[in-house]
Amino acid sequence: MNINQMMDQTKKTFSQAVAYVKEKTFELTGTPAASVSELAAFIPTHHDTRKATKTFLGMNFTLYELETMGIRYYLEMKGPRILQLDANTMDHNIVSYRSYRDQHTLHTPIRFP
Repeated sequence: MNINQMMDQTKKTFSQAVAYVKEKTFELTGTPAASVSELAAFIPTHHDTRKATKTFLGMNFTLYELETMGIRYYLEMKGPRILQLDANTMDHNIVSYRSYRDQHTLHTPIRFP
């Protein structure tokens, strides 16, 4: 195992520990929270979600938009892979996930207002 693999493994382990601590803290305090992967499972199944399929360079992408309870959700997927997820209120950005930069935060709980 080289130094880069060790650093990647350390980052992954640390991210998992942080996610676990956040989850337990939110659970104990009763704060509503959800992870990016949980939101990505919720958005397509909601009855008010608008779905569009686009093809770029021969690849299919699915785009979802949902506005409910004062929160606007936007989800982009390529097959089962989450490419982008945004959740916003009128004056607050709740989550802005991008797969190319946020791979370690996919399962970290996010507090909702």
